[in-house]
Amino acid sequence: MTARVVLFVKQPVAGRVKSRLAKGLGTALATGFYRTTTRTVCHRLSRDPRWQLIIARSPDHWRPGAPVFPPGLITTPQGPGDIGDRMARLARRFSDGPVILVGSDIPALQTGHIAAALRCLKHSDVVFGPATDGGFWLVGYNPRAARQARFTNIAWSTGMVLTDCLTGLGATRVSLLPPLSDIDDIGDYRAWQASGKMFFQPRHQFDQIAGPVPAV
Repeated sequence: MTARVVLFVKQPVAGRVKSRLAKGLGTALATGFYRTTTRTVCHRLSRDPRWQLIIARSPDHWRPGAPVFPPGLITTPQGPGDIGDRMARLARRFSDGPVILVGSDIPALQTGHIAAALRCLKHSDVVFGPATDGGFWLVGYNPRAARQARFTNIAWSTGMVLTDCLTGLGATRVSLLPPLSDIDDIGDYRAWQASGKMFFQPRHQFDQIAGPVPAV
């Protein structure tokens, strides 16, 4: 069975991404941050032969292209509904094998995290990567669980997201990965800066990549 990693990506143009981060960092820098993070994570995950990377794009009519994305990637629209509707629908669509769903705003995400999640699915139905804000940065399913994927009664954008998800799963066998941080606001960004794990250099470099991405 082919393992698939579905990377959720918004079109990285000013005003459409990282609105909370933009309040503290400015729109151009926040957009540049998102584009750089997305490009880095996408290239990192696309080179591993252990899974097939699929870009789940938003808005649906957008066609991701260079330089953010390497050529030849498979893309699919996220479709309508809230984030839970979209994740569940794509998990069910790719339920012929293990499927991992991840966001594109997690600079610490490495291939080792994906590999660890796939190992968990050999003995668990579902795997979560907890986020430090009470949400999650990854959710994965074995084929049987993916066919039944649903997110109901979830208080999205709160610190109860993961707790609500786990409650809804009941007796399902669940594994948890180590926590990671997504970068949603200026506090997250400053903490990431302080960690010394930044993958690009001074702030002015953002300005070179903060313009619109052409549709292809």
